[in-house]
Amino acid sequence: MDVIHVEFFDLGIFSVMVLSILTSIVLEKQRWEIFYNRKKLKEKIDELSKALDVRATFLGHMSHELRTPLNAIIGFSEMLKSKDLYAHNLDKVQEYAEFINSGGNHLLSLVNDLLIHKKIESGELNLHMENEDILHFLEIYIDELKPVSARKNQKIILSSSDEKIMIDTDRRYFKQVIYNILSNALRHSPVDGKVEIKVTRQGKDQIEIRIIDDGNGISDQIANQIMNSDNPEDTHLIASEDGNGLGLIIVRKLLDHLSAKISIRKLNGISSETKTGTEVRLTFPVAYRSV
Repeated sequence: MDVIHVEFFDLGIFSVMVLSILTSIVLEKQRWEIFYNRKKLKEKIDELSKALDVRATFLGHMSHELRTPLNAIIGFSEMLKSKDLYAHNLDKVQEYAEFINSGGNHLLSLVNDLLIHKKIESGELNLHMENEDILHFLEIYIDELKPVSARKNQKIILSSSDEKIMIDTDRRYFKQVIYNILSNALRHSPVDGKVEIKVTRQGKDQIEIRIIDDGNGISDQIANQIMNSDNPEDTHLIASEDGNGLGLIIVRKLLDHLSAKISIRKLNGISSETKTGTEVRLTFPVAYRSV
């Protein structure tokens, strides 16, 4: 009987030890699962917090961008209410009407930027490619921007060795690209400054459009972010930079869809004969190939 009791005792001890080990393994596994889940939850909370901060910065910037043309529209339309203005100064009426028209076009451009950005991010951007004369389009865009360039007595000069250059493109998004770059160039060019558009053929398969302003020049950091970043958050972060952000990010993304490329560099003048400013170089394929 004593022997039997000892065997049962040893078996009981062994069972308790095995159960303890299994319990420890289960508890350790649960502890690591809790730790991992907490870590993932913290990461999600940090991501959400960062996204909210970025969104707040973006909305603050866009509010400022929208407020500027709205104030111009409201201010000049208030002036047009004066009957004396019509009676004695029709030139001012025309000038104010041009400012209002320019402000309205600016607002429309911002809204278009936001809509295109949404389409790009959601993968809903659809292209309608046609064979178009881009020199003809560029002349139209220059005429549309004359009220903007006239404010600071700026000139937009278009030059090309060809009378007509045909490429496959989507006219809506081609305009959005060029309009954004030209508007940005005018904004950062000085009074009495100029913006040059040079269009050249690069062999049989490509054309190049160079847009050169004589402003202070874009920073290398912003230029590199625009050309190289695929991080959606950079869209909002760059948009906080005055006058560069959302428009040029959308330009880069639209060019990706159009199988085109962009290069941006600051022109560092080292003498009176060397200009400063920003050069934006766009390379388009003559025949579109989907990427």
